Amino acid sequence: MSFKKGDIVSLNFEMPKKHDEYLEHPAVILSCDEVYNKDKCYVCVMISGTPSIDRFSFVLDDSMYEKKHTGKKSQVRCHLILYVLEKYILEPTPFNKLKPQAMERLIAHIVDATFDAA
Repeated sequence: MSFKKGDIVSLNFEMPKKHDEYLEHPAVILSCDEVYNKDKCYVCVMISGTPSIDRFSFVLDDSMYEKKHTGKKSQVRCHLILYVLEKYILEPTPFNKLKPQAMERLIAHIVDATFDAA
């Protein structure tokens, strides 16, 4: 099964400041179908529950999710982008999805914050 842009999936992320420590985190799939069709991978960005906010934060609110969000308040960590093969996605189906308008805002924020495009 292929996942779609905006799907929220679970991945094991190696923590940037703790080598060889992996923690399960949700991630948003950023890439379009063509990326998967070409190379059988997805471009994803990590979601975190950390309360501290900085320029790399994109705070998610309940209105941005397709299904009711029952977890704690979350933010996308816009600089923690990676490609992932489908076999490393922990569940066979996404557990939620961001709405198209939220995805547009997220991608714009990633470009501005991560690549200093502002």
